Amino acid sequence: MAITDISITYERDKIVDFAFPFMMDTTSIIVRESADDTRKIWTFTWPFKWEVYVCLTLAFIVVFLMVSAVELSDCKNAVASTRTLKRADIFWYMFGVPFRQGNEQMFRHARSRVLFVCWWALTCLMTASFCCNLIAFLTVNTQSPPFETAMEMATQTNFKWGCVSGGSFLTQFKMSNVTMHKLLLEGIQKFSQSDPDILSPYQDVHLKKLLTEDYAFIAGRPLSNYWRSRNCQLRILKDDFFPVRYSFAFPNGSPYKKIVSDIILRLLDTGVIERLTQAWWPENKCSQPAKTKGQAVTLVDVQSSFYSLLVGVVVAGAVLLMERVHRR
Repeated sequence: MAITDISITYERDKIVDFAFPFMMDTTSIIVRESADDTRKIWTFTWPFKWEVYVCLTLAFIVVFLMVSAVELSDCKNAVASTRTLKRADIFWYMFGVPFRQGNEQMFRHARSRVLFVCWWALTCLMTASFCCNLIAFLTVNTQSPPFETAMEMATQTNFKWGCVSGGSFLTQFKMSNVTMHKLLLEGIQKFSQSDPDILSPYQDVHLKKLLTEDYAFIAGRPLSNYWRSRNCQLRILKDDFFPVRYSFAFPNGSPYKKIVSDIILRLLDTGVIERLTQAWWPENKCSQPAKTKGQAVTLVDVQSSFYSLLVGVVVAGAVLLMERVHRR
């Protein structure tokens, strides 16, 4: 009789007799959460979705055209002005509104002023929403797994993946006709040529790779849950595949198979195994609601603001150069 976390497969069942399984679960993929610093160049665009920026741009264009049409057209109700209002004045006035920048010159027509009050109200609300959301993005830890599903993992190029050699997963991958399973198998075979630890028979080797490298590990969900309970940096992907049944193995024709099977069935029916699992299985603290914890804003987080300033300097320099060329 072999007492270990051995799973029942078709090939193994030909050689030995298995008792009734005492645990049933699925195969899973576990990976370390990571904060992708390369995406933080766009930090200051995160508070809004792209459709919000599109709508704000369209609103700016519409208001600009309407105010320009009113202010630059001859109107009987026009009030004398010390200086003629130009399109550039209207543009920069509207552009400065979100930054709370006023203008020394007032619009001549009441219609323009009413329209501009609405524009001010819109920009006030959007600026407040943007700032509040930006603070949340910068101060709250938002680490996430590099991919969410096995198919995403199989089609990316940054992470490697592997499993324990001699286990049932490689055999099941080879027998499967599912595209995702074939991609996972091809990746394991490719990575193992340059890194033998991809197929290491020792679980500790895979755990070390998980914590120190860009690596994902294919394992039974009980093992994945155990590792996850001990290290909250690890994340289990959404996909479940290959059902796994754990049992005791006996020589073919062993009289102990029925005895052990009956005992396991009785323990399952009376809930003893469930109570033992709850009593001895480590508490998964990572499944508890995460507490919001602020973090210091780093230079990487705010790098986009400096890039925007650099863009402004470049554009201003280009305008200055064009003005000098035009004057000559």
